[in-house]
Amino acid sequence: MNTENSGMHRLQTVNLEMIKLFTEICRKYDLTYFALGGTLLGAVRHQGFIPWDDDVDMGMPRPDYERFRKIAKKELKGKFRLRTIETDDEYRTYFCKIENTEVKLIREFYDKDSVVKKQVYAWIDIMPIDGMPKEADEFRKHHARILRARKLVAFSLMDKCMGTGKERSKKDMLIIRTGLKTNCYKLVNPLKAFRKFDGLCRKYSYEKSAIAGNTYGIYKEKEFVPKKVFGKGCMLPFEDIELRCPQDYKAYLKSVYGNYEVLPPEDERRGHEIEFAD
Repeated sequence: MNTENSGMHRLQTVNLEMIKLFTEICRKYDLTYFALGGTLLGAVRHQGFIPWDDDVDMGMPRPDYERFRKIAKKELKGKFRLRTIETDDEYRTYFCKIENTEVKLIREFYDKDSVVKKQVYAWIDIMPIDGMPKEADEFRKHHARILRARKLVAFSLMDKCMGTGKERSKKDMLIIRTGLKTNCYKLVNPLKAFRKFDGLCRKYSYEKSAIAGNTYGIYKEKEFVPKKVFGKGCMLPFEDIELRCPQDYKAYLKSVYGNYEVLPPEDERRGHEIEFAD
């Protein structure tokens, strides 16, 4: 955990509380989860958060993910809530999030030709792990269908895009600017687009597939590994708790990040700009 940057330390502490809540629910209902992405990388390389990163990525096999979404509605109380695209018109992504409504952050959004600041609640990401076809040609075809459908969902939600363009390609920013100026994104119903995308993600059963991964992930085909890589999982230290991680976490991290053991250059060890509303 970052103890030098007070804003990062505060947000990591808030997120750790939500991680503990999530894992407690999973234990209570015998749900399988795995730390993914930067959260797994942090567990392996830092035994906790990556010092300059506040994101939390948790993955669940699709059957457990769907159970969790139903269970969370009754288990999350008080300051905590579950958000999904199906329950919230202002929601801006495909997967679900646990939010802490007592902690407000200021984030920048692109709005036509200007950048506006809006308040958002602190959150952690919960994503499904889906099966994929084993045969290489069918994998490529099906993954291409998923990516096209995902882009359509993103297009329909472009008025809710977080970020100022620094982390986006010039092509993406041109599409966002054009869409916002012409309002053409309004021609696509976000919920219908999401259901088509989600249906493609679900096509191959997790239980029956030999290949699995995060169909919602930003690393695209790198997210997919032999399902045995996830296995039953193993527990690794993460701050003052332990998190379930893919059984062969080295194979997963190598697929996603390549040489994951090497720290990035110091000038690249920067996370989001953190600004609290209070």
